[in-house]
Amino acid sequence: MGDATIKGSETGTSFRQALYFMSLGVNLYDTMIYQKTGTPFPSRHRYNQSFEYMFVFTKGQKPNTFCPLLKKNVTAGAIRHSRKFRQTDGSMVPGFNGKAINELGIENNIWRIQNGMFKSTKDKIAFKHPAIFPEELAERHILTWTKPDDIVYDPFIGSGTTAKMSIIHGRKWFGSELSKEYCDIANERLKGVEKAINYPIRYEKNGFIFLDNINSYS
Repeated sequence: MGDATIKGSETGTSFRQALYFMSLGVNLYDTMIYQKTGTPFPSRHRYNQSFEYMFVFTKGQKPNTFCPLLKKNVTAGAIRHSRKFRQTDGSMVPGFNGKAINELGIENNIWRIQNGMFKSTKDKIAFKHPAIFPEELAERHILTWTKPDDIVYDPFIGSGTTAKMSIIHGRKWFGSELSKEYCDIANERLKGVEKAINYPIRYEKNGFIFLDNINSYS
């Protein structure tokens, strides 16, 4: 979710939408950042806008599924020293002591993903749409918040990015779109897209790791 700039001021549309959804009774579970590697419209009067917000909403206190992207800990195996953590009421509680650091840890909520011509996707036809987002962006969210055979809905299906990544990763999908032109682009793009054969339990890509049998984080 990105903001426009009108008369020198950002519109704050992203925050307005987040607050509106909260007013409807849904829970703002996480505020995430999509960091772009490329800036299509460099600025002369302010820092280049290189990120957009990603808001994760849930109907309850937490999502039904959370299979987090994992990263390799550079200090894996090292023994943690004793430390304490401060609680919201100011009290201190014991932390970890004598426990080895795990091989894998949960990824941060700032995702740096390549964007731009033939970086967002290799599908030439997708660039007939004026505002596509990277396949990897949809892929990461689909892997995080859903399981195989779950249903993924995209209310603005556009060039079909969400649908494509849903198919590849064994999810069911449906979408809606006002523009027949965009529907035609998506339908053409999805021809021949198939579910990945023998979907792997361990999936590694661009430095992140996904394990589809993670239960301890749920």
